[in-house]
Amino acid sequence: MKKMLLCLFGAGIAFSACAADVVTLPESTLDTPMTLRQAMRERKTIRDFAPVAPAKKMQYISDLLWCATGQNRPDGHRVTPAAINRYAATLYVVDADAVYRFDRQKNTLTEVARGNYMTACANNRKMCELATFALIFVLDESVWAERNRQDYAALEVGAMMQNVYLGCAALDLGTCACGSFNAEKLAAALPLAAHQKIYLTMVVGGKTR
Repeated sequence: MKKMLLCLFGAGIAFSACAADVVTLPESTLDTPMTLRQAMRERKTIRDFAPVAPAKKMQYISDLLWCATGQNRPDGHRVTPAAINRYAATLYVVDADAVYRFDRQKNTLTEVARGNYMTACANNRKMCELATFALIFVLDESVWAERNRQDYAALEVGAMMQNVYLGCAALDLGTCACGSFNAEKLAAALPLAAHQKIYLTMVVGGKTR
């Protein structure tokens, strides 16, 4: 109720601004002739990016999110593993305009912050200025708290990261996994609960020729 009243009566703020923007992603296709062996040969860290065609951007995001956490069986199991099927990671997408939370069930992106947070994804390194978008991997540390096995969650993120690397290779994109990022700035943008932690970012862009 308090939030609703703020939306209705906040000075100078239109009611429509209180509703978060939701983007429905295209269905993932990963329509590429590259074999797994070729993708593994091409799998590498790239820090020098070329622009991505705007018309392909959302399809690339959808495909890479599927690589990270997509469903590949009718029973709901995913392309990446998690111990006893307890997943701890949530994915966010960053571009030059905003930060979005990914809903894998609905295949949507919900805006959580406006502004350009790309440079925060790799501590202001030049590659962030050249990249088209970034993925943020957030872990819910409460998932394994009672067993004191946070390494299980780390293994989950590691599998997701490798799948994104292979997906980028197959889609002829470049990517770099970053363990160094502006955690404070990103955490404020998301925002995160006390039991959530940003574990990894990956910046993505086109390959230079």
